[in-house]
Amino acid sequence: MEINRELLGDRHPSTINSMWLLARIYGGLGQYDESEAVLLEAYSLVKQLMGDRHVSTLRYAERLANLYEAWAQPDKATQYRGLQDIAQETLGTN
Repeated sequence: MEINRELLGDRHPSTINSMWLLARIYGGLGQYDESEAVLLEAYSLVKQLMGDRHVSTLRYAERLANLYEAWAQPDKATQYRGLQDIAQETLGTN
């Protein structure tokens, strides 16, 4: 991730994707606080770049909700699950 930041900058899609991958690794290791920090940064960047209703923003919100559920923090998960209605409007249902 740091190499991407140095070469491409913080706002490049590859850098943001690297952040997501790092957050997944931290989450898989049970290092939820590290995962949260990286994922919140990625979410913030995507939201700034793409807007509240963009598919990528909504996916990062869903990823945060999933993290908080795995971390047994349902109140925080609900905050990001609240965007689920927007996601369904934007993305459709599976």
